[in-house]
Amino acid sequence: ARSGHPAPSVMLKIAVSASGLILTARMGDLVQLCWACARADVPAPRLMRRAAPLLASRLRDLPPAQLAALAWAYAKSGTDSHSLFLAIAAETSARLFEFDAHALSNLAWAFVTSGHADHQFLDAVEAELVPIAWQLSAQGIANTAWAFARAQHHSPYLWDALAREAPAQLSQFTPGGLAILAWAFAAAQPDAAPYILSAVPQAAAPRLAELSPADLSTLAWAMTRTGGAAAQGLIADIVQEAAPRLPSFSARE
Repeated sequence: ARSGHPAPSVMLKIAVSASGLILTARMGDLVQLCWACARADVPAPRLMRRAAPLLASRLRDLPPAQLAALAWAYAKSGTDSHSLFLAIAAETSARLFEFDAHALSNLAWAFVTSGHADHQFLDAVEAELVPIAWQLSAQGIANTAWAFARAQHHSPYLWDALAREAPAQLSQFTPGGLAILAWAFAAAQPDAAPYILSAVPQAAAPRLAELSPADLSTLAWAMTRTGGAAAQGLIADIVQEAAPRLPSFSARE
């Protein structure tokens, strides 16, 4: 799964076989398998459901990176495991200082995506993440921005930190990541939004053909929330890019 060229049929066979060996599996291996299935978009509901209670009872054995990977895997797969997320929240609440920026970003994304994030939890993540936001990759910045914007969480210090880190990495964002970044800053309406949104058009304009219809719509919406010739120019470019692709757009987009 890490190679970017997963073999779904092989992964599915492994997941089916492993679901019968859960009680004898090492926790780290079990987390890695759940993560790999989610990363490769291989449906493994039986494995995930059977593993959840055991994993919830052994979270203390997992390092921060694996705790974050576990939360990410269950959120990404859409597996309903309320009790597991409660257990992860309880375990991580006293250990967030052990997490690096990447793990904190994944944790925030997972809890918001799964619908298990509360404001107290996000406050704690923000407190740990702000001083080390410089560690975030472009993907980490986009994921973190999306999570806190989606949760409508008041996080002025985090937004300031992301606004400091994002401009230098704009060339490293994927096209979809740029759309997410723009949407998040526009939706959250922090004081730093105009600065970020004014920098996005130059990075996004040459890559519009790589954006999906949903991302084009997202980026266009974000640009309408800022002024300036650059934003208006990008909107015009988006319209030109979208016109021949309108049949692939949904009604909402």
